Amino acid sequence: MPVPHPLLSVVRRRGASSQRGFSLVEIMMVVGIIGLVMAIGIPAFVQTTRKDPMRQAVSDLVEACSNARACAILNGAATEIQFAVKQGSFKVVTGAAAQKPGDPDARLNTKPPEVGKSTSSVPAFSGQLSESLVVEMLDVNFKEHKDEEHARVRFFPNGTTDEFTIVLRWPEKNQYRKITLDIITGQADMDVIR
Repeated sequence: MPVPHPLLSVVRRRGASSQRGFSLVEIMMVVGIIGLVMAIGIPAFVQTTRKDPMRQAVSDLVEACSNARACAILNGAATEIQFAVKQGSFKVVTGAAAQKPGDPDARLNTKPPEVGKSTSSVPAFSGQLSESLVVEMLDVNFKEHKDEEHARVRFFPNGTTDEFTIVLRWPEKNQYRKITLDIITGQADMDVIR
């Protein structure tokens, strides 16, 4: 009986293994299934990563309050959030227009900011509410400002702040969110109303 050559057995094994691969049809089916899963999954992924208008507004307002409080404490000067209520915008501003705690009307909030005038060269933080949101209530020092042109909330170097409450409504989802400030600590708190 003749002994097979070792090289011949390797060639036979390689030939046999190449017949066990995937066909073009099988590969195309897998690529099609992967494409279908991605087509279904990508819009859902984008939806979860993009903030809805209510979540974005709450996040921006809480960040503005935190930023204003930090600026007031670190700079040793009053800082304020100025709201352009009709436009739905707000900005954190430090400077001369933010009154000091010793001023007689510092806690009364009687003077609205002048239109177009900034109290510092650059706002520390600014934001814009979505047009799909409605400001249901904007109280500063227990005075309603939602129907006025401007409102401002002051933060003082000792960590205190004006009383502030804002209620936002998203009619599309019938959601309400309330943001309030603790007047002693200046910390913002958000409550889900509905």
